[in-house]
Amino acid sequence: MPIYRTENNRVAADEPEPDDTHLQIITFGPSEDGRCRIATESSPLPIDRYDATVDWALKMADQMVYPIYILPLSAVQVLRLKVVQDGIANLSAQQEEELRQEVITGLKKIMWNSDDKRARADAYELLVDMKVVKP
Repeated sequence: MPIYRTENNRVAADEPEPDDTHLQIITFGPSEDGRCRIATESSPLPIDRYDATVDWALKMADQMVYPIYILPLSAVQVLRLKVVQDGIANLSAQQEEELRQEVITGLKKIMWNSDDKRARADAYELLVDMKVVKP
């Protein structure tokens, strides 16, 4: 994990892995109970904003008391975030069906167009799980 030092602080930014699709900014505030600092997590950002996010964090770091962390996330990790799970849980029936259709379309595109054998197999497995195709 690269650690960038600023005049009075630092930014820790994990390097993205090939399967990372998003990133999250994590900052800390003072402790309320004297033991644990309060963490604040951003909503997931597209991974293509990684360099801009590191630049932003380096500019902001000296204005903050604690370090800034930049954490790349895979699609699976994004889906495990509470903010994403809460958002999905609160979809209307129509929104849920629209999301389902977008996911199906995206998975089919992966199966048809991807050169990555693993990605195609994962897409197929998901389509089977979603009962779109028969095994």
